[in-house]
Amino acid sequence: MLKSTERFNIVSKATSDIVWDWFMAENTFWWNDNYYSIIGVSRSPGIATIDEWYQRLHPEDYERVRKKFLGAIGGDQHFWTDEYRYRKNDGSYLNIYDRGYIIRNNSGIAIRMIGSMVDMTQVLKAQKEVEESENRLRTIFNNEPECIKLLDSKGLLLDMNPAGLSMIEADSIELVKNKSVLGIIDEDYRTSFANLCQDVFKGNPGKLLFAITGLKGTRRWMETHAVPMRDGSGKITALLAVTRDISDKRKAEEELISNERKYRTLVEQAVDAIALYDANGKLLDVNTGAINLLGYSREELQHMSLRDVLTDEEIKVRPVQYEVLKTGKSTVKQRAMRKKDGTIVQTEVRSQQLPDGRFLSVIRDLTDRIKAEEELKESYKAIRTLTDHLQKVREEERAHIAREIHDELGQQLTVLKMDVAWLNKKIDAADESPLKIKMKELLTMLDGTVKTVRRISSELRPSLLDDMGLFAALEWHLEDFSKRTGLETSLVTGKEPEKLPDNIKTGLYRIFQESLTNVARHANASKITVKAEANDKMLVLSIEDDGVGFDISKVKSKKTLGILGMQERSAMMGGHYSITAAPGKGTIIVVSVPINL
Repeated sequence: MLKSTERFNIVSKATSDIVWDWFMAENTFWWNDNYYSIIGVSRSPGIATIDEWYQRLHPEDYERVRKKFLGAIGGDQHFWTDEYRYRKNDGSYLNIYDRGYIIRNNSGIAIRMIGSMVDMTQVLKAQKEVEESENRLRTIFNNEPECIKLLDSKGLLLDMNPAGLSMIEADSIELVKNKSVLGIIDEDYRTSFANLCQDVFKGNPGKLLFAITGLKGTRRWMETHAVPMRDGSGKITALLAVTRDISDKRKAEEELISNERKYRTLVEQAVDAIALYDANGKLLDVNTGAINLLGYSREELQHMSLRDVLTDEEIKVRPVQYEVLKTGKSTVKQRAMRKKDGTIVQTEVRSQQLPDGRFLSVIRDLTDRIKAEEELKESYKAIRTLTDHLQKVREEERAHIAREIHDELGQQLTVLKMDVAWLNKKIDAADESPLKIKMKELLTMLDGTVKTVRRISSELRPSLLDDMGLFAALEWHLEDFSKRTGLETSLVTGKEPEKLPDNIKTGLYRIFQESLTNVARHANASKITVKAEANDKMLVLSIEDDGVGFDISKVKSKKTLGILGMQERSAMMGGHYSITAAPGKGTIIVVSVPINL
């Protein structure tokens, strides 16, 4: 027993792993010195327990590891293994592979467990890096638009990416793998290709231009760059070639002369300015439109570059994107250009790269368009100012009519009601004559008329809006709406800002009125929730219903006047109007208005 214990101690010191020993009855846990150096803790003078191990398990691994660990102990097995993350003293985690041997008594009950923890962090990191590297290379291989292939010394195909398979018209790699590529190469170039393969396997990279005929009969011109691929010992194991389909390029070169004549005719007839330039921005050719736009002669422009006609700010802030153009994409930019007389002209420039590598820009003078846009903006501004004025006039007229109805008609109806009531009292109460009945009906009609007058007056301009403020007017109108429609309503408000401008109070109240009217007409709702909140900078009003909702895109296409009117009211207050709705999901309207009190 002593020798066994001695051997165990020697092994625990000799290994680089963490060795542990758990006596379950006493719940004493022992680790070798590697534990303390790897985890970064000092050996405690007290007796360690299994709790130390549990506490350092990663929270996401804790339940899984604990369940498996206790299951092994409570079962009849003698071995337990698991992988988990284990916290070091600095808070970082190690990836641990742990294995333990369970010692049981004659009754099969676990009494002791001995095991070792192996730090797999660097191994897993290395594996992950290898996998990521392989994935990157495979992704590049599969997505590279050029043909990438591997050949052996006999010209047999070992592998080819999807772009290459597409070029040779092979539906799958299995159709061509381990077959000679010489069969698809035109006969005039087979010898040259075979010589290229031999040179590469001698360690010499090479390049070749040749033609092929694909498996489905399409002829292509190809340009390949081949280099030797070596293994870890430096031995050449394959030929790696990147091949580009240059059929379009050759065709373009053949058509360039005839296209040049057509191009010249079209360019000279174009109203817009057209400029041809190289990758350094040097102007190579221009049309008559460019001469007219910039004021230079053709000879002057051909000795200039884009830097000479673009303003300094354009060059600094919006340089010509040659790299983007080289990818085949076109760009559209608004640019400021300097004419020969020093004046600045605003232009729209459409640029692209031609097949021969040069760059072409079509330049349109925006002077007239910008002037028209400015005039349109001023016109819209004037219309909005007029609309705002008309709204104010209408509100003033509403307020005047409301006061007249309330003060004049309301008082007259009240006096008339008092007079009729006096006459009614003079008639004997027991009298059921037609006159008595008519007097009662007249009183009832007068009561209804007074209420109607009050309602009309309030709808025209609620006195609460001027006397008690916006939030009070919202509350009154919402309660009245609830009584008239039977809908459940709720209002949540904060403290109303003091000295809230009249235009904001009126505008928000009218939007609120229109929104409730829309709910009553279209929403088929059962509940409306209104919130009005404000701070020093913004007042936000929201109206939400649980109705049938609607498709906003369809409503926008119809240019609904109600919604347009609310949007315009919000814009005139400098605010923002938004509406969120979907069929079957109700509607939410939010109006945000700056108040800057």
